[in-house]
Amino acid sequence: MLTAPDLELLHAIAASGSLAAVAQAEGISPAAVTQRVARLESRVGAPLVVRGPRGASLTELGGLIAEQGAQVATLVGRAQARAETYLGQRSQRLRVGALASTVRPLVADALANVRLRHPSVEPSVVEIGSEAGLVGVRQDEFDVAVVAEYAEPLFADVVQLHRLIRDPLMVAVPDDHQLAGSSGPATLAALAQEDWVSGEPGRRHRTQLDALAREAGFEPRVAYQSESYEVALSLVAAGMAVALIPRTACHPTPGVHVRRVRGAPARTLFAVTAPPAGRAPMVAPMVAALKDLARQ
Repeated sequence: MLTAPDLELLHAIAASGSLAAVAQAEGISPAAVTQRVARLESRVGAPLVVRGPRGASLTELGGLIAEQGAQVATLVGRAQARAETYLGQRSQRLRVGALASTVRPLVADALANVRLRHPSVEPSVVEIGSEAGLVGVRQDEFDVAVVAEYAEPLFADVVQLHRLIRDPLMVAVPDDHQLAGSSGPATLAALAQEDWVSGEPGRRHRTQLDALAREAGFEPRVAYQSESYEVALSLVAAGMAVALIPRTACHPTPGVHVRRVRGAPARTLFAVTAPPAGRAPMVAPMVAALKDLARQ
């Protein structure tokens, strides 16, 4: 059976007219080229190369096979060029998927730090949920995803998790609420009769709210459903609800008072990447920048 290297060998002999020239081009000895030709002729069952005092030429059959070798060489060259183009583009790209609540405290500044050190970087950011971030890295849609682990552990089978920060959950209440008069940790039981704003059932932060409320002896009445902490803070400011919000997402908002929660519940933020062998070059600087910001 003929192989691509066989076709390329005959094409090289036809082009150079010399076994010695082929050996020099490939960095092997002339004897090694002669042995390859002999093995090829044995497999084909017919002479392919004519050796003479002025070099080497191909038999009629060898010439027919070498024509296909020229096509193989062209295809290999095109494939190599495409690979080099892809790797050149990949070396500069930085596709980030991130929870909306992590962009302001971490992702935006991390991207700015990476661009400062690598001006040719080509970043992009897509707002995602934690599950979508994990799947996106697995399927090579993102180079880095910034996600959150709440009460349930993240399932990281073929990706790598880089712990960034433990992000305490705070309770946000209207500034005229009875709990707004103190700065110490609040108990969720004191909010058992309030309307809440949180995500839809099954979402990770909603699951954690339900679990914490259950421990406090009540089921939260979630009158407003939103995945956005900005929306939650707006509803709290309007006096419509209370909310459980991570500290990194608790931006100063007029009309909102924020308290720590007794027991210090928290979410944990992670950067998600492919295993080391599959990472784009800009991944390491991005993860390093995220970790630096998380330590501040």
